[in-house]
Amino acid sequence: MMGNINPCAPQGCARTLASTCRSGLVWGVALFLFGALVGSSCSVEGKVVERKKDSKSFLTQSQISQMETSILRLTNEERVRNGLQRVESSDALAYIAKKQSRHMCDSQVLAHENEAFPDGWRKLIQRLKAINVRSGAENIALRTVEANQDAWSREIVKGWMKSASHRRNILEPKHRYIGIGVVPCESRIAYATQTFSSDLGTAP
Repeated sequence: MMGNINPCAPQGCARTLASTCRSGLVWGVALFLFGALVGSSCSVEGKVVERKKDSKSFLTQSQISQMETSILRLTNEERVRNGLQRVESSDALAYIAKKQSRHMCDSQVLAHENEAFPDGWRKLIQRLKAINVRSGAENIALRTVEANQDAWSREIVKGWMKSASHRRNILEPKHRYIGIGVVPCESRIAYATQTFSSDLGTAP
């Protein structure tokens, strides 16, 4: 599917979306994993779904860092399993990945592109340009966080690997660098973003 805003079927439970941006074009696909967000609601792309207001500080910074580290480890395990080199962390890509997760949380949407995002951050190509990267790919997801944060990271990566589009981003041989951003949101939901590129980028 191709377009400025990636299409998304109606609401699921745990949700993931993938996008690749080259030459200004964006491809997207949605994957829905059922039964993962018991007792909470998800947002439909392009629309805001009301959630019960509660604290966003249910995770410590140490826990968030561990979740991001787990996603990196699990991603590289998949690459090595498929005969590919590991991707290396990029501070610049991590910067825009964290920003994307924060913007999705603040806007209560799961989307690569949305008018609710701040100016200059609404499209993947704009985010890449902000760190001097010409092309890249992005996987996003949200999921309720339970007691075992490592299990959360494992389910996020497992969901991405079950989708052809997400899997393609993770297993793209040209990708050398990755940035990962996890942001806790309302109702014990956390957003995750992976941003890939062959370029290291420069952090603002």
